[in-house]
Amino acid sequence: MVPVSRHLNVIREEETPYMIRVAFATNDGATVNEHFGSARAFSIYGVTTARCDLLSVAEFSLDASEDDRLQDRIAFISGCAAVYSYACGASAIRRLIAKGIQPIRVSEEAQISELLAALQREIERGPGSWLAKAIARQHLLLKQPAGYSEADSWEE
Repeated sequence: MVPVSRHLNVIREEETPYMIRVAFATNDGATVNEHFGSARAFSIYGVTTARCDLLSVAEFSLDASEDDRLQDRIAFISGCAAVYSYACGASAIRRLIAKGIQPIRVSEEAQISELLAALQREIERGPGSWLAKAIARQHLLLKQPAGYSEADSWEE
């Protein structure tokens, strides 16, 4: 597996309780301009109704097999409710959904600031189905003891 080539944490997440975290496939930090599986970089934001903060940015090497590239990207955005990209292959979609990450396809060059503002409006008005589930899952995980995983909550 090829590691992240550069990684920057901007804000310590423990300082602000975010409703959700979302990732964007972007190489310029302003627009969604990357295909998920071949994205050279991702930016992760923490979102509440009052604010959106850049939490982390990572750049990836493209010198890896497709499977390794997907694993690296999914590992980096783990804990995010959604990932925005202009395209995403079927294999990546299956893996993302299995990890509880909603893949969201947007037009190439969609403005990240506009997508964040729309997400905030949706949270304020009452989130739709995927977003409501993501917020509930995020709050459940935040309240669990260290070492907890979603598999621990399974009941028959």
